[in-house]
Amino acid sequence: MGQDNGRGNGAPASRRGWNASALPKMSRPEAARLSLAHQLFLKGRFAHALGEIGAVLRDNPALEAAHFIRGLVLLRQGEFAGACAALEAAVRLKPDHGAAWLVLGYAEIDLGRLDRALAAVDGALAADAADSNAHLLKGAVLELLERRPEAMESYAAALRFNPQLRVARYKLGGLLLLAGRETEAVEQMVAAHRLTPLDSRSRVALGDLFGGRDLVEEAIDEYRAAQRLDPRSEIPPARLGRLLFEHGRYDEARPVLEEAIALNPKDMGSTLRLGRIHLACARRDEAVRVFEAAERIDPGWPEAQALLRQARGDEGGFSS
Repeated sequence: MGQDNGRGNGAPASRRGWNASALPKMSRPEAARLSLAHQLFLKGRFAHALGEIGAVLRDNPALEAAHFIRGLVLLRQGEFAGACAALEAAVRLKPDHGAAWLVLGYAEIDLGRLDRALAAVDGALAADAADSNAHLLKGAVLELLERRPEAMESYAAALRFNPQLRVARYKLGGLLLLAGRETEAVEQMVAAHRLTPLDSRSRVALGDLFGGRDLVEEAIDEYRAAQRLDPRSEIPPARLGRLLFEHGRYDEARPVLEEAIALNPKDMGSTLRLGRIHLACARRDEAVRVFEAAERIDPGWPEAQALLRQARGDEGGFSS
């Protein structure tokens, strides 16, 4: 459906350690068939899983666990209406089954029935008020309903119960930004990135965030950290080179841009910035060489052509 439904870092209910020993009282054959159905589901053998579940429900239509697993399978197949019916049966039979309420909320979102999704999430929270994933999903539903202040409260609640829930920090930060609370928004986004210090992409994103707020040294530190984490990626040196270039720190920018270009010879942005540095420092021969390389990357690129003419002396002046 193309919308972010807030599942984010929340573990799908289908993966939360379901096993036969956790099931309510049932006969040994029923438990065995449901365990088999769940294994078939995890292997993507949906039709076979539904066959096993159907056999169990024919013998015991009041078995809540069978309805729950049936709902999971149908949801994975994209049969949202059928999934909702199965999950509704599960929560009727066991009103305190929080996972069933939560998955029902997901299914209702997929059907675009946001009010019913909200009611399902409230059912999950009635079963477990400390379920951070339920608070996260409630925030997402409220956000889709454009009830932003309430959505912020739900994301904040998710973080109270699970401060490591990175997606909740991103979502809360985004809403704080829309509300004009920029300082609080940045705090949430920085905290989210800090949760994955060994992820080079996260460090680059944090560098972008600092750079956008003119926290230059902090941004440089993050880009350098990203380079150390992933030395084969051209992205950290390209971003660092751009930042240094934009702040007129040409001597520092030049080797960084050269590194970015060595890692990705088709990086037009880094190539043009390197050429501009040579041009600004009156190294015209070097500027011509670099702008000719830019021309080879994309023949006919207007900016590269104009800068090449300028480096050759056909035009005067330099602008950054």
